[in-house]
Amino acid sequence: MKYAAAFILALVLAVVVSDPAHAHRPYYSQVEKIRLPDGQIGEVRLLHGDGVIVTDPVRPILVDGKGRLIARGPKFYSLVVSCDAERHCIIVDLWSVSTLTLDPASFREGAEQSTAQPRDRTDDWALEGEVEDWGFSVREATSSEFWSATLAQATMHIPFFLVLTGLAAAGAAIFVVPLRLSSPSVVCLWVARAFFLIAGLVIYCLFAGLSFMFAMFAGLSAHLWLLSLLLGTFGLWISVWGVRKSARKVAVPESRRTAGST
Repeated sequence: MKYAAAFILALVLAVVVSDPAHAHRPYYSQVEKIRLPDGQIGEVRLLHGDGVIVTDPVRPILVDGKGRLIARGPKFYSLVVSCDAERHCIIVDLWSVSTLTLDPASFREGAEQSTAQPRDRTDDWALEGEVEDWGFSVREATSSEFWSATLAQATMHIPFFLVLTGLAAAGAAIFVVPLRLSSPSVVCLWVARAFFLIAGLVIYCLFAGLSFMFAMFAGLSAHLWLLSLLLGTFGLWISVWGVRKSARKVAVPESRRTAGST
């Protein structure tokens, strides 16, 4: 039990320390070159605030080729920027299934912004905190936009995705532990098996809930969390089944050779 507790604590610390959200200053998570409506190349930046104990809010910031602020979008919780080779980008929020499109009619010429890279922090609290937004319009995302953004988010969070998959596998491991019971009473055997089944389900749900909490805290989409849960669970079961099947194939010829020698 103490090893399980230490494992969970290590995962919690790894997620918290590796995420910029442990600091209070706003920070950038994604910075992409984008082709603006007038043809010039600007930048779209995802700026996160401090969610304290919940998911950090994030809003898109758009700067032109001269580094001037021209648009600031509303706040969401799971924004992803996905761009093609021509730097035509889509900005999708996976939680609300919304797409943010550029609205040149409401662009403004704001203050010049300093250069930014992913994980850079800023002291411009007003840029992140003010309520007013302009330069973007919001509509429902199409299916292709949603899945394109989901794929982009998956590629950006592979290590974290593997951590979630590992949590699911750890929870599913309880069901592959050999259960050997002996009792003269059939009723006692069934009660014991039912108890271990219920206990296993509770443990599995705890690990699944922990992985879900991590995923939502990091702004991951529910689809990616569910995929990590399925991969971790069935991946472990299939792997154990394969190992046991191989072990039985090796054991059978060995027993036949032993019987033949006698």
